[in-house]
Amino acid sequence: MENSRIVSDLVEFDAVREANDNLDMLASKMPPDALEEFAREVVARLSTNVVSGDVAATLPPAAKIDELCDTLVAPDPDAGALLIAQIQSGGVSTSDIYLLYLAAAARRLGDRWDTDELSFTQVMIGTNRILAIMRGLRNAFRSEGSVRDRRAIFASVPGEEHVVGVSMAADLFAEDGWTVELLVGRTHDEVVDSVGRSEAVVVGLSGHGERSLPALVRLIHAIQVSRPAVRILVSGNIADVAGQDIALAGADAIVTSIPTAMSELRRLRREALSIGA
Repeated sequence: MENSRIVSDLVEFDAVREANDNLDMLASKMPPDALEEFAREVVARLSTNVVSGDVAATLPPAAKIDELCDTLVAPDPDAGALLIAQIQSGGVSTSDIYLLYLAAAARRLGDRWDTDELSFTQVMIGTNRILAIMRGLRNAFRSEGSVRDRRAIFASVPGEEHVVGVSMAADLFAEDGWTVELLVGRTHDEVVDSVGRSEAVVVGLSGHGERSLPALVRLIHAIQVSRPAVRILVSGNIADVAGQDIALAGADAIVTSIPTAMSELRRLRREALSIGA
């Protein structure tokens, strides 16, 4: 659409559309209970940001949040991203877009879900579009922040019993000069909270088999909401058996060997530094 071309320097519409397509495709492969969990995850975490975020300005008018909420579930998949781009073109910072607009719209989606004004399917579409918009704003998130040194978090997927590989990888990266935090045997919330508090540039997630895929996807989504600029690498046997679905979820790199992981994490760090410089 013409308007999207006018403001596309603020929101990367190609990235938004690709993420939308990928998330729609992923949703077609996931069980309904997992999809509901994903939607509730995004709504809950973004809603918390409205309450606890360091918000420098007052909340937007309720009518504007209602409008944004409406566009997120509209037939036109570009409508929400276009409205965000128009808001940002008026001088609203990316941080305020995130904390004041997307977070408030997510909470409004949740409220409408609770009162049956929106169906689960509509809320799932809306939360997927929020994730897609965040992908389109990713470079702006990064450029407004600071990129730290070689810091990484390595974590096993919650519920995963095979942790030898991720532990070995953490040791090897520590020997290579990275400051590594290793999280094994942690709950979903513990992993996400640790990532949210950290200064890590990249997060490496490891899973053993396809049965871990729903938990991995939920974790990827939660990390993307908590740390929009962080890079996510996935390794382990799950990368062999479910690599396509992991890519659809938004992982930045999927690796099947330690040497490849070394190369990819260095690439992701260089990318982060070049954008954040």
